[in-house]
Amino acid sequence: MHRSTSVTIRIALFIGLSLLTSWVFSEKSPATAALLFDCKIEQPPYKASWNPLTPIKVYFDVGNGYSAEQSYAVILPRHIGWVAAHLKLPNTRILGLRLDPASESVLFSVRNVRIINASQDSTYPINNDQSMAQNEIHERFDFPDHVAFRTALRTRADARNSSDPQLNLVLTQPIDLELTNSQKSRATLVGYKDALLSPWVFIFWSLIFFDFSRPSRWFQKRLSALCSRPL
Repeated sequence: MHRSTSVTIRIALFIGLSLLTSWVFSEKSPATAALLFDCKIEQPPYKASWNPLTPIKVYFDVGNGYSAEQSYAVILPRHIGWVAAHLKLPNTRILGLRLDPASESVLFSVRNVRIINASQDSTYPINNDQSMAQNEIHERFDFPDHVAFRTALRTRADARNSSDPQLNLVLTQPIDLELTNSQKSRATLVGYKDALLSPWVFIFWSLIFFDFSRPSRWFQKRLSALCSRPL
C-alpha cells in the first residue's frame, strides 16, 4: 500500500514538474510568427575550405527599412539534403522580407516558402517567382518544385567576410501578423505545446525517468554506502 502511494505521488510530481518546465520555457520563448521553408545547402566542389554549417538570416521591414536590429538568424547544416528552416518574425505588420542565404559561395535550394502567424491559423505562401535574386547571386535555376541560387564567389583575400548574397522575398501586399485576443490565447497554447516538445524538456523528462529506473537506485545505494564508509 505504501509503495503504491509513493509511486502515485512521484508520478503526480513528475507530471507537475513537466508542466511547470513547459510553462517556464514557453514564457521565456513565446510563440511568434515565422518564415518557414525547406532548403538544401551544398558547397561547390571547387571550394577549398569545407564548412558543414551555414548561417541564414532574414531581415524584416516593419516600416523603417532593413536593419540588423530587425533580423533573425539560424544556422543550418550543409550536405544532408533538405532541411526545415524556421526563422522568427515579429507579431506585427510586415512590409517586406529579405533573406541572406549564406556568407560565402554555396548552392542554395529552397521550396515551400511561407509565413505563419503565432497562433498558426493563418498561412501566407510565397511562390518561387517571388524570390528575386539581388546582391551577389551568380545564377538562378528553376525546377518544378523548387528554385536554386548559386551565390557569387569573391576572389579577394577578404571574400569570406565581405560576401553578402541577398534574396528579396517580394510580398504582393503587406502582411499583418498582429493577433486578435482569441488568437493570442491560441498562440499561448502553441507556445506551451512547443515548449513541451522542446529538447530541454525532453532532457528533463529523461532525467526523471532515469530516477525511476533500477540503475538509478543502484547508483544511489552504492553512493550512500561509499559516503558512509569511515575515512
